[in-house]
Amino acid sequence: MTLGYFKDDFHPLHHLVTQYIADMRPKNVFEFGAAWGKNSILLHKLDNSIKYSGLDINPVHIDMAKERGFNVWLGDEETLKEIPAKTYEISFTSSVLTHFPQDNVKAVVDQLVRISSKAVIACESIDWDGGYDLRETTRRDNSKSFWFRHDYKKLGYRDTKEYAWSSVSNAYYKIYRRDIF
Repeated sequence: MTLGYFKDDFHPLHHLVTQYIADMRPKNVFEFGAAWGKNSILLHKLDNSIKYSGLDINPVHIDMAKERGFNVWLGDEETLKEIPAKTYEISFTSSVLTHFPQDNVKAVVDQLVRISSKAVIACESIDWDGGYDLRETTRRDNSKSFWFRHDYKKLGYRDTKEYAWSSVSNAYYKIYRRDIF
């Protein structure tokens, strides 16, 4: 399935990852980098039986998510170590791993694998031209944001051939999957 432009308020990557996960029919999911819960909204629309939990580093996002009744809590990659093994059938990221430098991303993926019983899904931006290893941008508030290119195959993922184009961020987003055996 290749998805393109969407006429609602959600980024194409949110549609891509939530449809992919809903098609897997999990009982519960965990999102690392949940923000204010956009993926929870879309998952609920696709299958309201899926129990959603998430973690995010931004306290403003956590407050917004909790106001909407989502099970999202404040924390970072170190907080993943506090979650018991195999708590969730599927854990996933949506444009999150790309913000971790190469020397940190493997430890994050290892924790996501540890807390999952079926699969870990990564919906991450890709650079079709092979262009950058590190990209820095300045946000509207003058803070800095960084993107790192990763070899998801070396991190144990397989390419699902599922992708979406975003004209908003001028990037492709691709789903990578790591099954747990």
